Amino acid sequence: MLQKNVYILYPAGYCGSYVNWAISVSDKDLSSTTVKNPINGDAGTQYGGAGTSHKHIRVPTHQGIAYHTAWVMQNKELAAKPRIYIINSAGTALYSTVWNIAMYDPTGVFIQINHNDELNIKSFGTINCVTKWPSYMAATLAGSPNEDGANKIHATFDPFDCANDILFRNWVIQDSGSFFRQNKKFNDELMNQFVNRYNKTFLIRNKYQPHEFNETMYLSEINLTNRVFSLSCLDVCQSNFPNWLAEFMQVSKVSDNYNCDHIEGFHKNYIDSQPNLQWFTSIQNWELSGEIDDYLMSHSIIQAQVIENILHRSGIMKLTITERDAWVNAYSSIRTESWPALNIDEHCYYDLPISIQSELVNAGYKTHIPYPPNKVMLTLDWQNLSLHEINEVYQRSKT
Repeated sequence: MLQKNVYILYPAGYCGSYVNWAISVSDKDLSSTTVKNPINGDAGTQYGGAGTSHKHIRVPTHQGIAYHTAWVMQNKELAAKPRIYIINSAGTALYSTVWNIAMYDPTGVFIQINHNDELNIKSFGTINCVTKWPSYMAATLAGSPNEDGANKIHATFDPFDCANDILFRNWVIQDSGSFFRQNKKFNDELMNQFVNRYNKTFLIRNKYQPHEFNETMYLSEINLTNRVFSLSCLDVCQSNFPNWLAEFMQVSKVSDNYNCDHIEGFHKNYIDSQPNLQWFTSIQNWELSGEIDDYLMSHSIIQAQVIENILHRSGIMKLTITERDAWVNAYSSIRTESWPALNIDEHCYYDLPISIQSELVNAGYKTHIPYPPNKVMLTLDWQNLSLHEINEVYQRSKT
């Protein structure tokens, strides 16, 4: 029987529903009501694209922390017993999500699914999101704060029919930083900052207002020891996942009666049903040969990931607003009259005299551009070129 709440935190496309199913089918009590094969074999709107695990019905569904809170409040009877929750949380917001839940759930266990800080795994998650869950894009656009959508892609964009949409391809590369959410490796230090903030606040408030702030009304301390686990979305699709699950079940003690044998025997079926694992084979072949195969051409979102890879290898970074502002502020505040006028594009950094670069470094500024950009690619009008054309220019520029 499940003994604790489990919170699986991941952005769309990171294989979290399969982790949900794996725990459910391994717990003795839950297994009696859990489908033994969760894999969706056909693309559709209800269960997503081929390879999803959504024949396993998740109650509640994958949702953000606000909808999660609303569900718990509206379904108190269901929430009274330990459950497996799947929460759409990513980036730094994930840590506040864990913190918010841990404030009222003293034993709940958290699983964070990430991209292992690897560009190709990050791309894998994004490709899954678009090809398996076009409804995620539709729902996200519908939930934008203004009528046209804060992240409106283009007037005729159709998330269910965008495989050949070059405007969508370009938008993904240029503007989608806030749309496709991503998880880096779990940051224990950042998590501890949130935990320590709560624990210190309780001590202070309890000291001066014990009649209002006490152990009857609040947890006196958050302790996340053996309560936070992580793996990458690629790890979920690897042969070692059953071993990871068995160790998780043992260490977390989320169930008092479980058996992982079904996962051990079934997991290869899940791996074999993941069409986007081809991404790793195709992109590795491109890295070695420079050739674009049919898979890399098969969808605009996959093409976008290849182009992002090309730009990244060319020293052309997709900078956030915060990073762009940091460059402008640093240059403007340190600049003397002898310096060139500000270029708001930080890719100019390595064109500056070494003396100016040194002054910026000595002032504590670290550039977001890791190495001098490829000038051919930096000036290329790639938005109006096919992937094959972009790749041809890139391959020539390397020689």
